[in-house]
Amino acid sequence: MTVESLTLGLVVGIPLWLSIFSEIDVLVLLISFFFFIVHELVAHYDVVWADPKRKITVWEQHVHAYLSTIPFYLMTLIICRNWDAFIRTITFQWTGHLQISMRSEPVGTVSYVWWYAVFMLVVAIIPYTEEVVRCFRAQRRQAAE
Repeated sequence: MTVESLTLGLVVGIPLWLSIFSEIDVLVLLISFFFFIVHELVAHYDVVWADPKRKITVWEQHVHAYLSTIPFYLMTLIICRNWDAFIRTITFQWTGHLQISMRSEPVGTVSYVWWYAVFMLVVAIIPYTEEVVRCFRAQRRQAAE
């Protein structure tokens, strides 16, 4: 379903954007945890909805398996790089840490940002786009029947 595919992209993209451009604090981690749970629920619903309506190919299963790892890897990377904020989050030491502020120093150099953008295009945006296109085609075929 196209709405679910677009939602999955957003619930990965928002925490990613926050982790690149803002200081990692309790609020950013809580938002990331929330979107991780939403991603898993929407991904499950998407497969449950699609299974009786059309054949889910092996290729699609592989794409789904890969795409479902992105939020998990993103969360673990954010946690590992911001261990103090993670400990404050899980021990409920939230006072004074529930804010979103822009990073005082950028994540990397300008060339890093460009290399990262190309990397994300290849490993995230293209697979998500492929899934959205496949969903549009399935909807058109289903409407034509």
